[in-house]
Amino acid sequence: MKAKWIFGLSAWMLAVLSSPAAQPYDFGNPSPEEEWMRFCINRARTDPEAEADRLGLDNTHGDDVPDGAYDVGEGITISGVADQRTYWSRYQGPRQYVAWSAALNAASRNHCDDMHTYSFFSHYTAGSSHGYPNGSGPDYRGYAEGYPNHFIGENIATNNSAGSYTAETVHNGLFTEPEVVGRGHRKNLLHSFWREIGAGRVSRPPNLSGWTDFWTTDFGSDAFYSQVVDPWPPIDTVYVTGTVFDDLDSDGAYQPGEQMPGVMVRVYDSGGAELQYYAVTADGGGYSVPLLTGAGADVPAGENVEVLMFDPAGQRYLRAVRTVQDGDVVFEDTAAEVPDTYHQRFNVGLDVEADQLAQAVGGDANLDGCADGLDYIIWSNNYQQSDRWWGEGDFDGGGYVDGLDYIIWSNNYLQGCPAAPGPVPEPTGLLLLTLAGLALIRRRRYKHHQS
Repeated sequence: MKAKWIFGLSAWMLAVLSSPAAQPYDFGNPSPEEEWMRFCINRARTDPEAEADRLGLDNTHGDDVPDGAYDVGEGITISGVADQRTYWSRYQGPRQYVAWSAALNAASRNHCDDMHTYSFFSHYTAGSSHGYPNGSGPDYRGYAEGYPNHFIGENIATNNSAGSYTAETVHNGLFTEPEVVGRGHRKNLLHSFWREIGAGRVSRPPNLSGWTDFWTTDFGSDAFYSQVVDPWPPIDTVYVTGTVFDDLDSDGAYQPGEQMPGVMVRVYDSGGAELQYYAVTADGGGYSVPLLTGAGADVPAGENVEVLMFDPAGQRYLRAVRTVQDGDVVFEDTAAEVPDTYHQRFNVGLDVEADQLAQAVGGDANLDGCADGLDYIIWSNNYQQSDRWWGEGDFDGGGYVDGLDYIIWSNNYLQGCPAAPGPVPEPTGLLLLTLAGLALIRRRRYKHHQS
């Protein structure tokens, strides 16, 4: 006899069940080393003054009063500004995370490959295996790979000791760079209007010039006029982005070996409807998801989004709510006393460490900490469907929702729930036959192996 089972559906759950299926977002597949570079850059952008102090910068300029107040301005000067502190202040304070761009990542990697292959070190192409004409700069290469804006900044670096020129070594050098007048690389790292990034690395035996390691970092922004018609994602799209890693050395920072690839990242609006895209963390543990509704509209400033992460390897999850913010970004690198500003929404930064993830309850499809009737509905709506994930009822990670997943749910029914345990809802008669068939197949296979 079937158990009676009564429950109500929340507005949030109705929105989840009725929202259109999200699509995977292609942000490239940054490697662990490339992710390390972005992590270092985003750390610096989150608190530029702290990064300057971490790297031991000491601004001895007479305008640095009180002493050490503008260490991020060490070596940065520009003519036409009476008080250099006015200029340095443009590089202080937090700025938005930069999100991965597949197009910029391709352009960065290709430029590294070309510099090594054709033995040149320049922002301008002098031989290419990727179709870039000689003399083309970062703006051309990014646009050629599909980036919808010609406004691109670039940092490059090279070394002649294969495998030793790590992301952090390069970042530290570009941020401090005492031999470079004006500290242009540091300014490029910290421009508040940058929104997307690509980071490429090549490490090979010495080329004809004796160079082994090449790094290219390309920065882009849609705060400026885009010279394409109807670009995609739409202009002014912002992202939730970050790095998911297991901090094995407990230093609070990411480095290769700590990456967590394959983590599902889904994003929902304040009403519970899933956004247009989701992401799976790359080989380096990074991710970027555009904040676009199912209808393709930008999530406005002031709205909350809920980020749901799920690690299938450990069956762990995290829920985090963040607010989309907006404000003015400054075109810092100008001698004007009052620089140009652009009002825009900001990327949402969210780095996650493994110890922040909670263990999922078997069968808890919506990852609310409780395996209940709502999870049964999700499972039943996806029954006998392939290419599904935990949040769609595939609890054993087999890629297919079947009776074995129901068994996992039923064995954990009401686990983690505040309500007192009750009878387990039974599936339909057809499904019961399916489950019986599964058991029979298992028994027959068992006997065959014993013969």
